[in-house]
Amino acid sequence: MFDLLIAGGKIVAPDGHLIPLDLGIKDGKIVALEQGLRAKARRAVRASGYIVLPGVIDLHTHLRSPQGEPGLFTGETASAVAGGVTLLGDFAYPTSTRFELEFEPKRDRLEHEALCDFCIHTVVRALEHLEGAQSWTVKVFFSASGLGAQASGALELLQRAVTGGYQVLAHVEMMQDYLAILERGLEADTTGRVHILHVPHQRYVSAVHAAGDERITMETCPHYLLWEWVRDREGCAVSPPVISSDLWPQVRAGRISTIGTDHCSYTWQEKANMGLPGFPGVETLLRLMVTFGVQAGRISWADLCRLLSAGPARILGLYPRKGAVQVGSDADLVVFDSEYEEVMGAPAYGRGDFSPYTGLRLKGKVVRTLVRGREVYADGVADLSAAGWGTWQDRDL
Repeated sequence: MFDLLIAGGKIVAPDGHLIPLDLGIKDGKIVALEQGLRAKARRAVRASGYIVLPGVIDLHTHLRSPQGEPGLFTGETASAVAGGVTLLGDFAYPTSTRFELEFEPKRDRLEHEALCDFCIHTVVRALEHLEGAQSWTVKVFFSASGLGAQASGALELLQRAVTGGYQVLAHVEMMQDYLAILERGLEADTTGRVHILHVPHQRYVSAVHAAGDERITMETCPHYLLWEWVRDREGCAVSPPVISSDLWPQVRAGRISTIGTDHCSYTWQEKANMGLPGFPGVETLLRLMVTFGVQAGRISWADLCRLLSAGPARILGLYPRKGAVQVGSDADLVVFDSEYEEVMGAPAYGRGDFSPYTGLRLKGKVVRTLVRGREVYADGVADLSAAGWGTWQDRDL
């Protein structure tokens, strides 16, 4: 007997076609995937007319608050699951970074408050931070940005991290730093990898692609793909800045591995008063990429699943337990209505009270979000009683 049967929906095949398959879920895992599943289940959900997608993995978020209020992570992860995000990556900063928590306090808060699964990346600004890192993923700043500060000897720190087998998330803004990483960053025998965050322009993608090193991968963000809408809007300052770009061909060609939001949980007033870069984004990521990617013919459904689910899971060392709809994978799933349309407004959940995408007509709606088989969002409402259901995810060895 299944714990849950999702019947009548369609899943995305590797070639991008949508095929009708039912899903049987037990003990938080997908245990059956076939047409016309007839086994008994404690609960059944009809998904007729909907697409069943792998849960979105946003490995690049900043859940923080200048006010330090309780319940921060419940509200922010409610916003995440409302957008179909079943796992997010946040950052632990060194001691005394403004608005931020260190690794253990952040993990403890998330374990008590999160509706979705999470991982935490350690920000390293000096060698002693790397030596004390409590995660396999570490972040190195090549440029000062927001609450970050340029690492002391960033290139050398990156080299030390990849030699030690870490997955480095690199905050890079200048072409000279891209070139330094490509030319001197990774020795032939290093076991680590580098994932360059928030790539804003195709010239950077071309430089990395030309280097031909598969250990260096890239992320871009919705605001760089939708630059014409975002660039000149008040309150939409972000680092790196939004510039005129043509990244969709690079995305379609598979040269971009992930799309993340760089979500920041700031209010409009906080941005205005403190000049903080960044804005809310987890609630809109999936619908934006469906609307302006899939529905616009720029990418396929298979590309969408690669960019938002499988790709991030691979970077985090979690694939195929995460990021896939297949037998044996965690039942992290999104039931998605691809025909629904609405004009975007402010986020329904979280601290952020504005969105750079307000006024855009979006195609699609998250109907249900499941994290390891538990329904944490349904029919427009996040289940706040699921706070604490989210668990810390480390790489699968």
